Amino acid sequence: MEESIGQSLKETNTSLKELSEYSEITASASDYTDGVLDGWIFNDHLWTEENPDLIHAITDSVYTAPVQGQIIRDGFDSPDSLASIITADFDSSSVSFGGQTVSWDSDYFTSGRHKGSLMPSYSWNNSNRNSYSESLSPSIDPPKGSVVDWSVTGASVSLISADISDVNIEPHYSYASNDRLTVENRSEGYLNREDHIFDWGIRYDISYKIRTAWKIDYSYDYTYRWKTREQLPDGNYTTVTHYDKSSDSDSETAGEVNLEYFSHTETEAEKLTVIYHSRPPAGGYKGLSTYADSIEREYRETTVYSDSVDNDKSFDPCCSDAADKYRDAYVDLRAIESNFWAYPDGKYLALHAVSCDIPPWLHRVMAEEVLRMLYSVEKTNPAFNYSLAESPGRDPTDLQLEAAKKLILDLEKSRDTYVNKEQYFTPSGKIYTSSDSARYIAKNEAYNRLIEDIDRKNRKLDSDLNSYILDALEEKGLDISALDSVTSGPMTLFNNPAIERATSALGEDMGIISTMTVTGQPESKYKWTENLTLIIDQKPNYLYHDPDFDLMKEYEWTDSMTGKTIYPLGVRNTCIFTTGISKEIADAISSNDESVKTKTSQQISQSISTLNAEVLLLEQNLSEQNVPLDTTRLNTEVSNLKHTYAQEMRSQIIEKVAFEVNSNPVVSDWIKENRVRALTINYLNSLSDDQVIQKSTTDELASELSTAVKSEIRNSNPPVGPDELEATLNRVDTDIRVGVANGICAVTVNKGEALDADFGKIDNELKNLANETLDRYSGEIGDKVSKRLDRTMEAVPCGLPVLPPHWIFTVNVWTYEAIGMYNEFKVKDNDNEAIPKPYFGHKGQMYIRKDDSILHNGKYIGDNVPLTFQFVGYSTTIVGPGPKGVGDKTGGSTEKSAGYEALVAQFGE
Repeated sequence: MEESIGQSLKETNTSLKELSEYSEITASASDYTDGVLDGWIFNDHLWTEENPDLIHAITDSVYTAPVQGQIIRDGFDSPDSLASIITADFDSSSVSFGGQTVSWDSDYFTSGRHKGSLMPSYSWNNSNRNSYSESLSPSIDPPKGSVVDWSVTGASVSLISADISDVNIEPHYSYASNDRLTVENRSEGYLNREDHIFDWGIRYDISYKIRTAWKIDYSYDYTYRWKTREQLPDGNYTTVTHYDKSSDSDSETAGEVNLEYFSHTETEAEKLTVIYHSRPPAGGYKGLSTYADSIEREYRETTVYSDSVDNDKSFDPCCSDAADKYRDAYVDLRAIESNFWAYPDGKYLALHAVSCDIPPWLHRVMAEEVLRMLYSVEKTNPAFNYSLAESPGRDPTDLQLEAAKKLILDLEKSRDTYVNKEQYFTPSGKIYTSSDSARYIAKNEAYNRLIEDIDRKNRKLDSDLNSYILDALEEKGLDISALDSVTSGPMTLFNNPAIERATSALGEDMGIISTMTVTGQPESKYKWTENLTLIIDQKPNYLYHDPDFDLMKEYEWTDSMTGKTIYPLGVRNTCIFTTGISKEIADAISSNDESVKTKTSQQISQSISTLNAEVLLLEQNLSEQNVPLDTTRLNTEVSNLKHTYAQEMRSQIIEKVAFEVNSNPVVSDWIKENRVRALTINYLNSLSDDQVIQKSTTDELASELSTAVKSEIRNSNPPVGPDELEATLNRVDTDIRVGVANGICAVTVNKGEALDADFGKIDNELKNLANETLDRYSGEIGDKVSKRLDRTMEAVPCGLPVLPPHWIFTVNVWTYEAIGMYNEFKVKDNDNEAIPKPYFGHKGQMYIRKDDSILHNGKYIGDNVPLTFQFVGYSTTIVGPGPKGVGDKTGGSTEKSAGYEALVAQFGE
């Protein structure tokens, strides 16, 4: 076996070391850093327009501070009456009378004190003159008859008592403004509280009642009448009314109540305090992780070391302006002061989160630190390798997952080394400033994303790979059900039981058994138990399909029907994925992220660049050996391939780069789309086809184009500070890289058939040169030229590239079919006890299968036919990443062994 492998390696000009290296696959952190950088951190398509990348999203959150105001004010006291007195000044000369009524006037002097709404108390006084009129009702007892009328003839009035009661104070407020800030209290820059004084105009409406008691003494005259019955001269009677006058005196008391009003207006000053409460958490961020590390003081004016290029001290207000921003946006002092009932003492204003001032240097520093961390990961490149050659039969996705898990564990252990959290802590273990918090979060989030991508993309690879390959097989027209027949359960390409089934198929199908115990049926009259030993004899004794192996000609036989010499085992195998893989690449990249497209675009360019280099080396080798093979057509096909690829790449990159930069919400205001397009056109047109292809195999093309665009932006003097400009330009790098990758991938999508056709033409021309070499040259020269052609042919990409999360490996699938016939197959039973034979004990039985007629007593009764077998299966081959891939490059995609066609024709496919 070792000699055979060695000979095969020698024939392909490959060493065992090269084979081992080519089969080795590495799961490394550097394979994922570009995806974190361009696919997430600076990919503005994934973030909000206000915060178009990770750096701005973190600072926006960290420098967003919840603040709530609270109103503390003097408030209005109830202006109750404290004391009041009344003094009456009654003028008796004011008494008058007429008819039955007595009138008089009296003066009063009232005074007192009442509470103020804001002042302790006010004294007040008032004077009133009230007029009274009292209708009298004396009790008259005339000498006889009844009173006809009466009137006052004299009167005097005297005051019995005078009181003041029901004093009521009703305030009316009028906002007078005149706001004056008296105190602004700050703690380490943060506005804790502000004290104000402002004026009210207050009108106090005072009402009270004057209650008086009076005594009225008066005299009066009255007329009375009476009637008599008198006889007239004629003897009749009549009634005669008589009138007379009299006088008398009387006295009465009267009570009077008078409601009095008056007001006075005062200007009073109220004290108003607004307290600005900070509502934790301040500077919180929720992303891939939730950060509970508290800032030592939520608001602090401070000076910090920013670790910037010049290492200068940089000022960080640390959200100390939060209350000022809150006040400017949400506090309306006039409304609060004038609308007392809506803003009483102790009332909380609405809670709002305000965006604080972010230090102008911070975004750039954060971006530089994250980039340095990722570059450090790339430089040290934690990685775990596994060899496909050393793990035969293992599912490569299992190996990849195992390596990825080891890589994740290693990265978790190394987190402190890369993130260096301690540099942002105070000696007490607290985060001191908002900028330190933002810088730590940015690095840790990027590191989290790196680990998450490794885990997520490898889990996706595990779940998607089998279906991905099976779908590709179906697109190639292969009946998957045929492969299913060799599995005992759901088809799994990398757990292939076909080999095991092939080795046991003959035994299962033909009943090849060494020794068995035979027992007669219990219900039968024949009951016995015996050991039955079977001896198998078959010709040929060993199934093989390779004529070169049959050195002694003992395994061949001549088919009597065709007269041809054949070998009893025929094999056919078909390579499913040869050249023409552009469609598979196009389908795969359409569902993957930007980092996969970047890797894929570089691999596509690398495959063309490698092929071009190998053709040049081939021509150089032919020249050195003076072998006059005509490579003109080969050169033409390679030139056509490069030109088609480079021209379409120019066209697609121009459009994709312009689109990406123009979709950047910030940068698009600094440089117009037509200007980006012009810069890209000038740059690409300055390069030859070879240069465009070569530079696109690495980041060089994107890097140089990005430099040109960024220089244009800097020269336009955009309206931002230099630090913010440099931070934002990181997104331009990402936009350009994404645009270049999308452009190259679009080439594969749009020109895939043309590129596959060009690769096919080159492959065919190399095969023609190989055939010409075999015809014209032999010996050492022919061997060297053939090997050189084989090496060049290897540069033609083939196989199915497995892309996510990067080009991990290339896989190919072969279907195979084995078909064979035993010329003679015998089964002997030497110890059969059922057929006794004298002298020999028992007679053995023999079962024979061969191509022969069967006669019984000289009469033909049928044919005995040879024992045939046929089975199908598949095998998979995996190699590491690279443009060469794996597959058949000579002899076509389908190969057949000697005798296969004859066997198929003889007993059917």
